Amino acid sequence: MIKHVQSGKMYIGQSRNISKRWNDHLRYGNSRIGKAIRKYGKERFYFEVLELCHPNDLNDKEIYYIGKFDSVRNGYNILPGGGQFDMPESVKIRIGNSQRKRYAKRPPKCFVTFSGGKQNAMPLNVRPKILSTDQVVFSDYQARIIIDHMFKPHYRDNKIGAELWNIDGADKEMVINALFRSQLA
Repeated sequence: MIKHVQSGKMYIGQSRNISKRWNDHLRYGNSRIGKAIRKYGKERFYFEVLELCHPNDLNDKEIYYIGKFDSVRNGYNILPGGGQFDMPESVKIRIGNSQRKRYAKRPPKCFVTFSGGKQNAMPLNVRPKILSTDQVVFSDYQARIIIDHMFKPHYRDNKIGAELWNIDGADKEMVINALFRSQLA
């Protein structure tokens, strides 16, 4: 529970890592409680653990305490708890479309080369080649083509990259990072 000392308004939440949860509220202020902490200052709030319980019981306990303290109507909670919020499909589609538009304006984040263990901006003559593909959001297959084009002379000899690339479901960023960490020139 996080409680505002003066108003008595509270927020009931659940966490498997209490200190991380508190620090997340301090750092990211898009929730009601986060905005309140930023507005009034963290020294005006106190943090209290109401109950330690098994992770399987967290949802039930959160619902119970939010109801007991009525922290939706008289506090900073916006839902009755228990992780029961399901975003409507129409909202998911709108968010996805806006994110695609947002990121379509940005160049791909693969404009990095490594030389001698130091990160350098990719040479300017290489950027237009990648941008001309019009592939801002890369699928695994598209990422492999770009990696193949950029690193073909190197990554096949690199055991780390080759092993990661052959693992089914390997995350493309993990492969790219492994290739970069191996200090390909």
